[in-house]
Amino acid sequence: MTHRRYPYYFIFAVLSVGIKTIKNSRTQEDKLLETKYARKSLELMNKEKDISDPLIIWACSFICAHSSMVQNQKVHNQAIETATMSIKQTRLYQLDINKKTEKVIQKYTSNELEFRRRVWWVYYIQITGNYIFNGKFMTFEQRDIVVNLPKNDFKWRYGGSIEGCNNKELKLMNIVANNQREADLPQDNHRFIINSFALFKNIAVFVTKRWRKDHFNEDNTNLRVVLYADKLEKHKTNIEKMFKDNLPSIQDEYINHRGTVKLVIDTEHHIFNYISRQLYYAITIHLFQSELVRDDSAKIRPERIKAAKSNCAKAAMNQIKLLEWYDHNVPEKFQEYGTTVWTVSSAIVLTNLFSIKDETEKDKYMNHFNRLISIYRSSEKYFEVLSSLIFYVYYIVEIKSKKKIQNEKLKHLHKHMEPFGIYDSDVEPWVIPKYGSFFHYNCCGEVNFSTLNIEKYLGENITIENAFEESEFNDVYKQVKKSPDLQNDKDKKMYSEYVKNTSKTVVGYSDTKNITKSIIFDSESNISLLGECVDILGMKSTIAEESGNISSQNYNSSTVLKENKKKTEHNSKNSIIKRSSPNSSLSSKPAKRKSNTMSISFLLNNNE
Repeated sequence: MTHRRYPYYFIFAVLSVGIKTIKNSRTQEDKLLETKYARKSLELMNKEKDISDPLIIWACSFICAHSSMVQNQKVHNQAIETATMSIKQTRLYQLDINKKTEKVIQKYTSNELEFRRRVWWVYYIQITGNYIFNGKFMTFEQRDIVVNLPKNDFKWRYGGSIEGCNNKELKLMNIVANNQREADLPQDNHRFIINSFALFKNIAVFVTKRWRKDHFNEDNTNLRVVLYADKLEKHKTNIEKMFKDNLPSIQDEYINHRGTVKLVIDTEHHIFNYISRQLYYAITIHLFQSELVRDDSAKIRPERIKAAKSNCAKAAMNQIKLLEWYDHNVPEKFQEYGTTVWTVSSAIVLTNLFSIKDETEKDKYMNHFNRLISIYRSSEKYFEVLSSLIFYVYYIVEIKSKKKIQNEKLKHLHKHMEPFGIYDSDVEPWVIPKYGSFFHYNCCGEVNFSTLNIEKYLGENITIENAFEESEFNDVYKQVKKSPDLQNDKDKKMYSEYVKNTSKTVVGYSDTKNITKSIIFDSESNISLLGECVDILGMKSTIAEESGNISSQNYNSSTVLKENKKKTEHNSKNSIIKRSSPNSSLSSKPAKRKSNTMSISFLLNNNE
């Protein structure tokens, strides 16, 4: 690192996500080339005799970013396995354990130690996202992780020796980083994002286990719901303390300061604000939708269900407003999509309110839904998984439509459903994942859904028709899991002996989930993209048609599903829609920034 010499496997890994930074749009040939870069990187890593270099883990994180964009699950899994093997071999997950500290300090410089910590946390965010979203097995338990959180982000990025650098802005930032007191430098943000993911993961573990027959009793469950709701409220308070201002318009920054350090300084605070709030609303939905599961073993009171529905609906609309702000203010070339996937639950939450009779309220929810789908459609050329998510969301719309027809035959039971609804006409059971995520690919299928039948919801014994067609259900999941069709794939031997022999042993499996010295959230308890991979480690990324709208008048989900499936499959032929401006509440005038950030911006202005 010091002498700027990088192994070829690392260079190829960076190239696998690099085309987006230099081209406004990527062709199929570009995507094929990116995948070849990723596979070449893995091939070279698998030939390495020593896999203890942290650059291996960092390279694997870039490859995961690539595979998330093009939906290549095979490459993604290989990268995760390679990184995991390296971490197990070096015990990087216990870098700061007391009995090792003295030995480690003698072996590495302070900068080398900090670099290894940041590499670990990039990996941690990746596997945590995988666990939350699709139930992938979490190799490292929270209680076994003893790695200090990253600190001094600004100094880490701009400080130290920059001999040979001729960039005036970087030289100025280097002087500031090396000479200013830490208290006068911009605040650290990465540790807060890591803590957000840790809280998200702890809640996901609870929600995943909550409705299993062999886990929590009712009293224990209720206590945990209260505990996590309280932690979530405190987390929101911390967000407000860190990011006091609303999200202002930052479009001009990308026009006036493109290619400069000043662009990073002036926008980074707002991007972290956006990410933190998106994660907060995603966690909110994840927790409170578990309150909506209907199970004979523990039936939740109507007032709790009504409150949980309200929390989910508000969080869903706030997520969409945030995504609109991001889509409107950050040019496509600079956008990252690591948090976009967390909004799919918002889309499904809103579909649950398409059947209410209040036209004004129904239009509000449908309008937010259509705005979200529009953003998905305009972004899927960069982030292909969005095409599959659109397909899946409309599949849920069709399921809801089928069940609504069936439940219409049971109008005599509707009055008994009214206490559970946020509107009198909210009498349909909501589509809710029983075990946390809709995308637990490898285990649950239809069983992962809470009942949609009114009679079963109320405990009536009536013969019912299954709305989930098994063959169709499996087809939808295959669509979400698909990998690109690469015609020039000749290299079939991607696993080295290292990967083949990766230990499958769980490290310290336990019900107690603490991260010593690091995560402070819990005594209970694995999709980040290029921006997360780069930012934590100190390289600031320079990366950055018609929609099938549903209206209350033409709401026929079976037709909509077929139409949107066609549009999704042929999206590359469609033009990008003109997006509307974000909600006015998110476009307010910027509040005054922190003085330390302003002073650095002032220096950059004077340097011009």
